[in-house]
Amino acid sequence: MNILREGKAYVAWLSVYGSEEQRRLAAEFVEYILQKAEEAGIPDAEYRVKQFVLELINILARAGKRYRRDALKAVSTVEKTLRATASAGLSATALYSVYSGLYSGTVVSSVASAIALAEVEQFRKAVDYLQKAAKALYEAAREAFEKVKVTAQRLVELFVEAVTQMLAWIDEHKAYLFLMAAAAAGAVALATALNLWSLIELEKFTT
Repeated sequence: MNILREGKAYVAWLSVYGSEEQRRLAAEFVEYILQKAEEAGIPDAEYRVKQFVLELINILARAGKRYRRDALKAVSTVEKTLRATASAGLSATALYSVYSGLYSGTVVSSVASAIALAEVEQFRKAVDYLQKAAKALYEAAREAFEKVKVTAQRLVELFVEAVTQMLAWIDEHKAYLFLMAAAAAGAVALATALNLWSLIELEKFTT
């Protein structure tokens, strides 16, 4: 196991969560660091770890804001696609259920987690979070989606497409690996993934 990579993924995951769960996980993380520091015979291990934790808290706060901002951009991309392809014929109440579901805490935090995990190459876990986001959105507006024949699987595809595009702006190689992981997991068809990547490549040469 690549300890460094797993550690980065853990920190990224923590950066987009809050509440009691984050405090519990953070406490376990700090205890682990302290144990390793003491085993290594580092002088003033407890003090040094506490200083590290304070610095880490500041880093996580900044990272959490960025991941949330990126997540909102990805969610907005999904919204635009749905508005263009599936909003016709829906009542104002149905549209409200779709929009409130899209921008719910569960959906936004799940997409933020997916972006954070993909950045540290935890692609399969990132896909899991997008599937969670799609399921939450579908359940929040099931009646509306059934009326316009948008399936939960289609929502997964839209989230994968949006996050792939987001990642491509940050790191094109990771974006490609994430997209292939999504295809391997069955979140999108391989043909769909390859077509999306062709569009991303085309956009790169035309902008």
